[in-house]
Parts: sequence; structure tokens; C-alpha cells
Amino acid sequence: MVNRFISIVLLLALSAGKLSADGGFIVLDLARPTHPATFAMASNRIWAGTYSNDYPRLAFNNSIFSVTHLVDRDGFGSENEWGYWDGFTYSTDGDRTNYGAGSSQSWVAHQFGNMAGGGIKTDAAGNVMRKADGTIMADPDIPYLVGYWGYYKILFGTSDKQTLQVNLNKVYRAEGVYINNSPWPFYGNSGGDSFARPLNRDGDYFKLLIHGLDGNLADNGRTVEYYLARNTAGLLAQSPDWEWVDLSALGEIGGIYFTMESTDTDPVVGLNTAAYFCMDKLTLSEPAVSHPVAGVSLDRTEAELAPGELLQLTASVSPAAAENRSLTWTSSNEAVATVFSDGQVVAFAAGMAVITATTVEGGYTASCTVTVKNPSGTLHAAPLHAVYPNPFAQYIMVETRRATEASISNMSGRVVQKAKLAAGLNRIDTSTLPKGIYILTYDGYTTKLIKRYGL
Repeated sequence: MVNRFISIVLLLALSAGKLSADGGFIVLDLARPTHPATFAMASNRIWAGTYSNDYPRLAFNNSIFSVTHLVDRDGFGSENEWGYWDGFTYSTDGDRTNYGAGSSQSWVAHQFGNMAGGGIKTDAAGNVMRKADGTIMADPDIPYLVGYWGYYKILFGTSDKQTLQVNLNKVYRAEGVYINNSPWPFYGNSGGDSFARPLNRDGDYFKLLIHGLDGNLADNGRTVEYYLARNTAGLLAQSPDWEWVDLSALGEIGGIYFTMESTDTDPVVGLNTAAYFCMDKLTLSEPAVSHPVAGVSLDRTEAELAPGELLQLTASVSPAAAENRSLTWTSSNEAVATVFSDGQVVAFAAGMAVITATTVEGGYTASCTVTVKNPSGTLHAAPLHAVYPNPFAQYIMVETRRATEASISNMSGRVVQKAKLAAGLNRIDTSTLPKGIYILTYDGYTTKLIKRYGL
């Protein structure tokens, strides 16, 4: 079958009956018409208003769903005297007879059936019913929608591509829809008709494209494709059953619209393949409730540290339900104090640094002023001692007043590297050290270093 491996989780929810009133989904219910309030049916079991402009839109479920129904000049002739309808109509025909590959006139009279033999059968609780082989049960007395894409209206400039459109009463999250082949293209794809050739070449296809609309009914740029028929290596695959099409990729929508593609297409007039399909039970859910970030605060706004001391700052993003709680941390003076991505501050040298937490969403900030003092209480480091950069990566620069030896120890106290220093400025290669915190000692001076990058 075509597209059988689709949205298994939601498919199981459908077959298990979780789309009933308490299941959290909103499902198009053709048994609940709003506009018109009832559908008068003609003798051929289609809506008697199919060729009337009395209802340019059909509404269901208290107008949650509204579908287009378009007819030119009350159905007696379009601008090209073709006298046809577009959009969707309501049918209980269920006819799946093959009316042949000859003249299309017989198909025009029988264009409202479907290959499943009727609408989708459900139990008293609204659960979709399936046969033992997993295919969906259908009943000719259950209504479904027939969609026809009147490409000729686009050709002659009287309509855009959204003649097959479903509008919603607000924005919902798209879940899926049931699609079924119409008999005219189904049999035409196999044997051709007076307009269309058979899709008997490798790579041939007949495809339905489902496009998302945003809350303003503008195209949201997202599309789901469903192959009504596809020829692979000379074998034509097309399903006669109702099949679930996952629409979750459309995201949050204010509506959808359908277009169609076929490899049997005239470059001027469009599709030769009969542009029909059947639809039922378009399924939505309420969009996820968003809790945008509104601010951030720190558990400390100021702190006093000695060189080498650590401070853990804790940030609180508001509101508590905000989904995006990501932060970036920065120090205004890395030589005085630096901060890690978890809010841990390391003091290095006497001075002052402002540690700032910034929310990724919204750019809200909160700060803590860190003052680093030497044990003497002064804000000035010993003269002629300088170490940079800090944090470091491949090297550090060390300034000393006289020739001496430097040692670098890890936080366990083990010396991991030594270096001879000349008076003045020296470069120490630290490329072999792993990332971490180290103690540098030379000429009676001790400072903490951080290797944040590299190994």
C-alpha cells in the first residue's frame, strides 16, 4: 500500500479510539454540518447543491472547519462555458465502478464515488473501525468529501491555487487527515481515459500536496506530499483504501490548501490526470501553550572574594514554566574573575568584575559585582607579576622581575609542568595540559589558571 508506514503513534490512537470527544483531538465530523445545517441529497447520492453558488463555503463542527465550494455562473457555465465546479462537495455515493477508458462523459456523470466504497466507519464512541487485515471499514451511507482541483481556473486567471482550501476558526496544531483515491483517476492511472494516458512508465506519479496556512491564511511555507499513485520499476502502486496522512510537519495552522501534480501534465492546460481525491476526518489538536521568558535574577548581586576562591551563582528564569531556560554567562574582566557556563565564578587577581547572566530567549540580564581583594585587603596585585591570557589554551605569558622557575600544579596539588623563567616576559607552552583549573607558582607569587579550551 502507498504510505502505509505513517505516524504510527497517531495511527494507533485513531484505531484505538482516542480521537473521541475526550481524546484531546478536534476531528472534522461531516455528520455535524453547520452551513448548510443539513445537506439535501440528489438521487445520485451527492449534495443537491453541488452545482449551485448558494453555499460558496461548507462549514462543519460549529464552523471550526470551513471548506471551499466554488461554481462559476451558478453552474451553468464558467468564463469558458465549461460549466463545472471546484473545491469540495459532500457525497454518500461510494461508487467504485470502472466506467472505462473511453469517453470521459461517463466519468463526469459518476465523479463522486470513492475507491473505499464509502465514508469511514466508526463505532458509537467515534472510534475508527478496521478489518482484520488492518484496512479501514467504509460504508456507502457515511458521508465524505470529494475534492476537485479545477486547474483551468488558474490557467485563465480567475482563481489562485487555493481553490481546494480548508479554513479553521483559529490556529490549531495539524495532526493528520484520511485520504482516499477517487475512481476516475484510479482507473485512469491504470488504463487511461479520453484525456489521460496510463501511468505505466517508471517514475510516473499522481501526487497530492497539502500546504499549511498561518493564522492570517497566508502560506506558511510547509508542505506534506502524498502519492495517490506511483510507478516504480514498471509497477503502479495506488491504494483503494482510506489512508492516514500525517500532517504534523505543517505545524500550527489556521488552515490548509491542496494542489495536485502528475507526470501526465500538459504544459499549457495542466493535469491530464483527473484531479480528484476524497477526504475525511481532518484532525487537529490545540496548540502547545507557550510560556515565554519574562526575566532572570541571581541569588547574589555582589560578592567579595580572595584570589583563588570560587563562588557558585544561581540564576532563576521567570516565569517558572518558561520552556527556554538557557543562559549565557560573561565576565566584564576575565583577568579578575571568570565564570563557567554553569554560573561558577573563579577569582584570579585583585580588582572588580561584573558577572552577568543573559537569557537566550529575550536577552534579559541579571548581574553580580565581584570584588577580588588580596589578603592584605588591598585592591592591587604585587608589582611585576603578570599572567595572561586567563582562561588560556595553548600557552600562557608570564612576567617576572627576576630569573626563576615556575611550576603548574593541578587541583590535587600534583605538579604537572615546570618551566624556567627569565627576567621579563616569558611564554610557557601549555598545549599538552587537559582542560581544568591549575595553580601557577613562581617568585613567591601564586595564582589560579583555567584551561577552558583545547584538550
